Amino acid sequence: IWSAKGKYMPNWLHKINPSFAKRFDHAFHCAFAFGRTDEVIALATEVLSPHGGFLFEGHLLKAPKGWRTCPPTL
Repeated sequence: IWSAKGKYMPNWLHKINPSFAKRFDHAFHCAFAFGRTDEVIALATEVLSPHGGFLFEGHLLKAPKGWRTCPPTL
């Protein structure tokens, strides 16, 4: 069983956001102890949603034309 005790990330989370840290611990406990990943996926979805969500195959983010350069000539 994964306890997350003595780990940097969970300790940091408990200091800055105890409520989120409890949900994080519970989600990963369920994943490692019981193979249930639905809560980890839900937590990741919640965290990533404000930033555009998960990136899937076909995702394309084009750089502005001013950032593009021509390849050097040989």
